[in-house]
Amino acid sequence: MSSEVVARPAGYTGDEPPAPQPTAAGPARGVPGPIRRNGLFLLVLVLGIALRALTQLAYQPALLYVDSFRYLARVQILNPAQLDPLGYSVVLRPLLAIGGLGTVTLVQHVVGLLIGVLIYVLACRYGARRWLAGLAAAPILLDGYQLQIEQNIMADVWMELFLV
Repeated sequence: MSSEVVARPAGYTGDEPPAPQPTAAGPARGVPGPIRRNGLFLLVLVLGIALRALTQLAYQPALLYVDSFRYLARVQILNPAQLDPLGYSVVLRPLLAIGGLGTVTLVQHVVGLLIGVLIYVLACRYGARRWLAGLAAAPILLDGYQLQIEQNIMADVWMELFLV
């Protein structure tokens, strides 16, 4: 039988539960719980933000293809009787009025980040482990083709958003 002496704080009557013991010091000590729990996803998200900033700087103001010029022409005349749908032109009109093609691509990059966040949240909500949900969001957040899609003056990124 061990006769171990345990120091008790002044005023301790024995009715209160003992105070929690400090945990072992480690690399996660001092990191807030939400950041620690979602660490992999937050790392992927920060890398995705950095890649989008580099893409925005490298391809100013935007990447234009044949269809891009049709979308830009449709902004002036929003006529639903034409062959192409109006959806993207309706999105383009206020963005171009605010700041030009650079603003359009900036908003599309934000939409790409939003898609990554939505994938992560949906995967977590449907029971995926957080690290697996982070891996599921990684292709949208880190893929070079995705960055190109967001830098294009094309409706593709908006279609992706509607699919998610």
